[in-house]
Order: sequence, then C-alpha cells, then structure tokens
Amino acid sequence: MRFFGAPKLPSAPVARIEKPAATIKRLTADIAATAEEHTARYGNKWIGSRCGDWACVATDGHRALLVRDADGLPKRVKPWKINKLPKPNDPHAVFSDPEMLNGLRRLAQMTKDEKLRSVKFTVQPQAGQIVMNIKTCECQGDETYPCESPIPMQFALDPDFVMPLMGTWPLRLYFTDDASPVIFIPATRRREFMYVVMPIKI
Repeated sequence: MRFFGAPKLPSAPVARIEKPAATIKRLTADIAATAEEHTARYGNKWIGSRCGDWACVATDGHRALLVRDADGLPKRVKPWKINKLPKPNDPHAVFSDPEMLNGLRRLAQMTKDEKLRSVKFTVQPQAGQIVMNIKTCECQGDETYPCESPIPMQFALDPDFVMPLMGTWPLRLYFTDDASPVIFIPATRRREFMYVVMPIKI
C-alpha cells in the first residue's frame, strides 16, 4: 500500500461483515437515493423486470440490484438487459477480505473533490491479488488485497457505487470488457443477489 498526499479517515471504521439480506437492504436504499432522475425519465418500468430467475428491485440507470427471492414482484414483459447471465463456473475473481472496504474508503477520500470519481481495479491472477488504485493531480495511492482468479481483469468504477456493496463476503466478480457491466454476486450457495455496475472507460 502506497500513499502520497492521501488524507486520513476521520476515524478507524470497522469493516462490515453481514448477512446478504443486510447488504440487499443497504444497496436498495443507496440506489433509491440516486434514482430520482432516472425514474423521472423512464419511470419504474425496469422494477420487477426478469432476467432468467433474477428480478430487478432497484436501478438508477448506472447500476442495478437483482435478487432471486422476488416472487412478490410483478412479472414485467420486458426483460432486464444483460448480454449474458454469469454462471458459477464462468471465469471470475473471488475476494473475501473485509478490510477492502476501508481501503476503498481511503481511496474515495482522495477523490472527493474530483468531478469524475474513479478507482481502477486490477486483478492479477499470478500474484493472487486485486489492486485498487487512484491517481489525481494532487495525490495517488493503491491498496492491495488477496484475490483468486484464473484470468486478469482491469476496470474502473465509481467508489460510491462499490462501497455500499461491501458487507457480504466472499464476493464473486465477473467482467468481460468496458462495454459490459461489472457483476458482483455473493460466493454463497444461494447467490442471494446480483449487483450490476457499468464501468468507467479507462
């Protein structure tokens, strides 16, 4: 971990370790807080949309939360648009260190004054690690954590979109290219939710 001019966090927050239901609740509320413009333009037509046996419960146009246990939702005719639903055996990365949240918080502090907030994620399979990196005109820094993956990956995301996700561990990460979304799914037997985020082109 290297920092140059990075501000310190106001306190030492405890990393979250919680059940998937708590993560779903927080993500739903976080997406709803930024969904007003998207809802005003498109309405709620995507809420309840099905993608296989998944149903969309929240979206703000940049990200979406889909869950499996959504039998109470209306079944919309229009399906949720994902080019390919990830299967458990598709190439993916797995990370499980709850301290990743605090690392991402530190990097997010460095970008708080930037118009376009972006953290670059690099999965290095040979080293068995994932590196989160930020570089601005005033400072730069990186955070490194253990990660298992058969393939390398590199993408950038808004840290405000990723921090609410971190609470259920371990997590599986699926990514193909900049034109496709980054998909996070708990590495649990039930795979309780799917969090879909569009990457920032780098």
